[in-house]
This record gives sequence, C-alpha cells and structure tokens, in this order.
Amino acid sequence: MPGGEGAAYATLFADEVFEIARLVGVPRGRLLGYTAAHEIGHLILGPGAHAQVGLMKAVWDRGDFNAMNCRWLAFRPAEAERLRQEITRRGTVLAAARKTP
Repeated sequence: MPGGEGAAYATLFADEVFEIARLVGVPRGRLLGYTAAHEIGHLILGPGAHAQVGLMKAVWDRGDFNAMNCRWLAFRPAEAERLRQEITRRGTVLAAARKTP
C-alpha cells in the first residue's frame, strides 16, 4: 500500500487455529475471526503493534480466550483510533495516487 508502514502480508493457518480453538474451548469460527482481526491489525498498524492487553496482545492466555467467548476481546481505544487514522491516511494517499498521471 503506498505510504503504508504496516506489514506487507498476513498468514492464517486455519487448521492450527481450529486445533487451538478445540483445546481452549472457543468456537473455531470465533477464534479464526479474532485471529484474522489481530493479523489485519498488523497489516495496518505494523508488525511491532503488539500490546500488553487486548486483541493485539502477542500471546493470548486463558483470560483472553474467556473474553473471546464473552465477545469482550477488542482493540484498545487508542489502537482503534490509530486504525481509523491510518485507514483514512492511506485512503488519501491512494486517492492522490489515482489522480496523478
């Protein structure tokens, strides 16, 4: 993405996600969704965007899996704001790139 500082690609291994879901008791589609959101966060915020808590935590633990089951795990407010700002900024960059011959 022109002007982007996020990661270049993300990879999800569904079989591994599904096995972890089975082991920790989270519905597999839900864990896949949380995993995808985490990786999309890296695509937008960058590879070093891990946090101490929340969706962007580097390694999820039992408390995080419980939060997923309650649908409470989320981006922290500051992360959500950075995501909005970066998506807007990249949209502006793309629009400008389309206008130049």
